Amino acid sequence: MGTVSTAEDAARAQQKLLRLVRGAARESVVLTEAEVNAFVSRNVDPRDLPFGEPSVFLRAHDVVELVGRVPLGHLLAASPLPLLADLLPSAWLARPIYLRLATHAEFELAPRRQLRLDVRELTVGHQRLPTFTLRLLFEPASLRFVRIVLPETVADVRIESGRAVIQPASSRGRI
Repeated sequence: MGTVSTAEDAARAQQKLLRLVRGAARESVVLTEAEVNAFVSRNVDPRDLPFGEPSVFLRAHDVVELVGRVPLGHLLAASPLPLLADLLPSAWLARPIYLRLATHAEFELAPRRQLRLDVRELTVGHQRLPTFTLRLLFEPASLRFVRIVLPETVADVRIESGRAVIQPASSRGRI
């Protein structure tokens, strides 16, 4: 469904991020889409995402697309119409539905250093929905992935086509 990533991609991503967190990175750290996907699939707790089998697509102009699957029954149980789940066959409720979020990534310093993913588009299955629907479909705790807390060693994050460029704080004065 998404970018094919390998164990080597995950290892490279971890090494790059570790250098960044330790303050050892002096130049921009570039994570490829494959490295981001490998890191997410191997290191992000599934409970921190509202959907399974996540894929991350990095687009130009700070656009991040997140795609995953969620069982129809889970969507209905969390929705304003949970009684609808009682009317549908269990096979339908277990059927996975695709969820796509198109976000705009913004680096913020306050109230804390973070990468905020501002949801601009929400698609459930083939149906585009208003973005506020996301808060109706999922508990607030499962939406914490839209605010990624960053260490003090990060000065900026830019999303480009196929890659994330992270500027370390140690290089801030050299740009």
